[in-house]
Amino acid sequence: MKKEIKIQELINDIKSTDEDIARAAIFKAGEKKINEVKPLLMELLDSPNPFIRDAAAMSLGDLQANEVVPKIIDLIQRPENENNRGSLIYALQGFDVKDFFLLFTDLVISGNFEVREMAIDLIENCIEKIESSIRLQALKKLNDAKNLYTDNQEVNDTNAIKYIDYEIELITDQK
Repeated sequence: MKKEIKIQELINDIKSTDEDIARAAIFKAGEKKINEVKPLLMELLDSPNPFIRDAAAMSLGDLQANEVVPKIIDLIQRPENENNRGSLIYALQGFDVKDFFLLFTDLVISGNFEVREMAIDLIENCIEKIESSIRLQALKKLNDAKNLYTDNQEVNDTNAIKYIDYEIELITDQK
């Protein structure tokens, strides 16, 4: 009975209109591995509040809820989340995401600093499992982007070039 009461209190806090209380409870659910709140956390992935949504995604990652991967991938790809992708990508750490390798390559090419860092982490974790045909597709994308960044002064992004070069190195070291 006591555990049920504590879980109900946690659920009430997760549903709180006070963002700080809700986020703390969401993170607590993940840290304490409280699987009973998975359905509620899955619902919160549709929250218009990016802080609540990202907290839910990270906690579901802590809970190793494999069913969350397609939903997080969908959220990452939505243009309206462009400025809030880093936490979503971070939430994918620990999952088998090799099927989304080319998406992570695109994020290395076009993302901001945080997105590039998180995408590179995922790439490093799955590079050994990537088929050579997919690596070749990624290399083409990377080389095309590098040429665009270096040849066009309007889009010259030295930070992007560093990440692109690093991913190229990761891929070519696998051959």
